[in-house]
Amino acid sequence: MMDERIPAVSIGLPVYNGDRFLRQAVESILNQTFGDFELIISDNASTDGTEEMCRGLAAQDPRVRYVRNARNIGGGRNANQVFELARASFFKWHPHDDYIAPEYLERCIEVLRRDPSVILCLSKVRVVGVEGEVLLHREGGQPLTLAVATRDAEHSPTVAPIAEAARQALIGEAMPVLAAFT
Repeated sequence: MMDERIPAVSIGLPVYNGDRFLRQAVESILNQTFGDFELIISDNASTDGTEEMCRGLAAQDPRVRYVRNARNIGGGRNANQVFELARASFFKWHPHDDYIAPEYLERCIEVLRRDPSVILCLSKVRVVGVEGEVLLHREGGQPLTLAVATRDAEHSPTVAPIAEAARQALIGEAMPVLAAFT
């Protein structure tokens, strides 16, 4: 039975055939110093070991909610699905092959709660290879392409460019997100 208490953060993790890197991604989320979150994993009808792994992870931790699509609905719809299932005030999309530092959520929430005018919080980025080697390190201040998730009563969740997101935040349509696509 799902916990009726609404967490502070919803993390949406859409996945298709991600068993190679999924465990590391999920463990990096579950090991956060900020624990008031739900992790929504939407499996897009994977044909590898993703389903078994996700069911095991959900059985071990009540913060994990696993949803499996009966058929592949496409990457975009699967990403929208985790957003639609989110219950929290803050949302983060999380790729199945990314991992985050243990204090990632704590630091992002601190920034977002300190200043209500902030609608987006990003971190430094390290791109790593399959063996964990650092391929690219992006420090703060370098240009990024940003997007923010919004909820619109007439449309499904969308990803809007940052200029539009700022406009929506001013009129109250934006839902704060913890990270965006870079």
